[in-house]
Amino acid sequence: MYIAEEKSIQLEGKKRETKCKTLMLANIDPEMGIEARSFDTTIEDMNRIQEAIAWGED
Repeated sequence: MYIAEEKSIQLEGKKRETKCKTLMLANIDPEMGIEARSFDTTIEDMNRIQEAIAWGED
């Protein structure tokens, strides 16, 4: 499985790295499952929203 993400890579014929969207091989752990970093930001945002609803915002 591959995950689409933005990463700095050195393109052929270029001397400096360039940020590009590319496919990265996903880490798959037999016990924890597939590492999907693309969901991390969304999960963190949803957790903040839920806490704000439950406890009120500062």
